[in-house]
Amino acid sequence: YLLAEIGYPVIFDITHTIRKYGIPSKDPSGGSREFLSVLARSGVAAGVDGVFIEAHPNPPEALCDAASQYYLDDLAEFVVPDQVATEPRELYEVEVEGIRLTIFRTVHIPTGEDNTRSAFWSTGLLIDGRVLFTADTRFDQALFEQLPMDRVDTIFHDCQLYEPGVVHPAYSELKTLDADLRSKTHLTHYGDTFGEFDPAADGFAGFAQPWAAYQ
Repeated sequence: YLLAEIGYPVIFDITHTIRKYGIPSKDPSGGSREFLSVLARSGVAAGVDGVFIEAHPNPPEALCDAASQYYLDDLAEFVVPDQVATEPRELYEVEVEGIRLTIFRTVHIPTGEDNTRSAFWSTGLLIDGRVLFTADTRFDQALFEQLPMDRVDTIFHDCQLYEPGVVHPAYSELKTLDADLRSKTHLTHYGDTFGEFDPAADGFAGFAQPWAAYQ
């Protein structure tokens, strides 16, 4: 109530509300799963902005919070995308309520080579062919050559403000993108020293702002 009064969004952590502390987290008797649904509905009715719920294909076998997770099948009806390409990059597509989503592999945490197949599973998202969200990726110029970029008008690209760019692209690396790409790019995942940088002067759309709506 107090957070809402001063304008902050409120997230209700249901999973840990029903934990029975003193019992090991992986013990299936360490929580009251039967209260998950009623607490979730109560929180929404009370006006929370979101709920935090952990889920697992088979909660009793989970290594953590075994007694307080939802079964995946009870949580939602899952939409499975179709794989539409394997080379030069894995692509998946699905339509959800009239919005076309293209999911693409990214190079985030490498395991030896500089390509998507040698990296741990990580993906970005292209929304209706217009909004590109890289999520987590290293600097990857090929990404813009391998995705359909002709209709993209907004890019949200992760960025770190120091070098070298090991698991995220360094600001200096993103500055090497061509001017058209930079002009569409809102930088995300930046650190606390962002005040020392001037993305507009460097041709970017700017740093993405918290709680801002982009149209």
